[in-house]
Amino acid sequence: MSWGFSAVLASDCPDVPCKNNKACVRNVGSTECVHPAKKDKACSKKPGRKGVYDGQPPCADGLKCDTSLTVPVCK
Repeated sequence: MSWGFSAVLASDCPDVPCKNNKACVRNVGSTECVHPAKKDKACSKKPGRKGVYDGQPPCADGLKCDTSLTVPVCK
């Protein structure tokens, strides 16, 4: 059944790039555009395949993902 319209969904990333400084993150089999992680929040240091981050977004501008911890966080 077709509803006759199409929408760009957040789950279309990375094929459709994220907007507003959001990053494409894969979590439990789906992908979505999310805001960068803030200070002391979990993060991913590098994107994986096709520029998609696995489980957590990168840090916001000015912060660094500290991977020396068991769960990397933005500092």
